[in-house]
Amino acid sequence: VGDFDSGNLDGLPKETEIIEVPSEKDFTDTALAVDVALEHGADGIVIVGGLSGRLDHTMANLSLLERLWEMGVRAIITDGKNRVRYIERTSELVPHGGFKYISLMAADKEAKGVSLEGCKYPLKNARLTRKNNGFTVSNEILKNCALVNVKKGGLFIIESND
Repeated sequence: VGDFDSGNLDGLPKETEIIEVPSEKDFTDTALAVDVALEHGADGIVIVGGLSGRLDHTMANLSLLERLWEMGVRAIITDGKNRVRYIERTSELVPHGGFKYISLMAADKEAKGVSLEGCKYPLKNARLTRKNNGFTVSNEILKNCALVNVKKGGLFIIESND
């Protein structure tokens, strides 16, 4: 799905469904691809790419995670070096493996009751704001998985290797 202004179709299997859209449109190619996946009944989505390159597209892709969460669709964005998911008022197990670091970023003005277990620097009932996210960057999972909990607000959980 897309206008293919920054890519080509070389190497795709012949049976691949291609949906070409005009380059002048109201939504990004990624948002349109997500809509097509939802129309086909997807209840979980992995977006491959979408984190490297243009910052405006990266931020738009991160907002897709929030939109999908509100729709009850689990989603992850990954580019191989990073993997991002969004959670709100819940707990999430993050498995150890494949990524060296885990970071938590408030997606809302503030996230309250943020806890992190199974990591080098645990948190208990912390308050994160978009202006004060620095102390939750580059943590390390020490056990089989980390447990992230947020009682109020939304969080981006970012796993990184670089």
